Amino acid sequence: MKTGKAVKWMFLGFVCHLNAQNNFSAEFAINTQPTENIKINETSFGVDYGKTFDSKYRIENELRFNSKNISYPNNDLYNSVTTYSEVSNKFGFSYFKSDKMQLHFKLEPYIASENDLKISDLDLLGELNVDFILDSNKKLIIGASRNNFLGKTMVLPVFSFYYEYNKKLNLSIGFPESKLDYSNNSRNVFSLKNAFNGSVYNLENASNSLALNSTKSSFSQLTTSLEYERNMDSNWYVNFKVGYDFNRKYLLLDNNYNTTFDFDIKDGCQFGLTIKYKH
Repeated sequence: MKTGKAVKWMFLGFVCHLNAQNNFSAEFAINTQPTENIKINETSFGVDYGKTFDSKYRIENELRFNSKNISYPNNDLYNSVTTYSEVSNKFGFSYFKSDKMQLHFKLEPYIASENDLKISDLDLLGELNVDFILDSNKKLIIGASRNNFLGKTMVLPVFSFYYEYNKKLNLSIGFPESKLDYSNNSRNVFSLKNAFNGSVYNLENASNSLALNSTKSSFSQLTTSLEYERNMDSNWYVNFKVGYDFNRKYLLLDNNYNTTFDFDIKDGCQFGLTIKYKH
């Protein structure tokens, strides 16, 4: 795959700050979503780091690459296989104003397109939120985000209420994700998640699409999943995921995000495996 200047540009943000790191992690993940008429396989790789300054400021940077392969075994109207690629570099800055308030800002340039990545497909996501520390085990998060959670690039509110019942059990309820975590010991974490997730890709050649005025493809769903993460040693972790997707959609869109074609994929299960290295 030719990524050319696109990947080099996104990689720059990671390299420029690498020497400042005081923690680092990398992960490799695979995910599959079989349906009656379409099968989706995803592979992703990401590296991130973070550093805290004077206990008041923190910077974080995450570079991620994702490849999505779509096969159409029962669809004679479209290509037998379609590949979508995405590369992003998310930079975060946090200010710990006091024991009661924290400010977080994230900026994420990304490129997402069919087949080859091109710098002309560059877009920008971001998020700004405020954490209100209510007491030692409760936190309220309120903010806004420009994102693709619902399969369209838009600005949406984000919010979450976090409650730590004890050292083994904590709960987070909000949008776009709610999560319940339970750890029976220092090496095992069980999670029940409910999350909105989506993505938008620019089409490489609209004339090859089912609808000639299509310029984008859109994926979105609400996923309920059960995950198990095992700490293999001090650095290596493995995560297993099984989930079910509700309101799963795969659409072709025009420039105004009007639907030009609906693949009518069905709701169904998804399975994932992630290997992580943390230092």
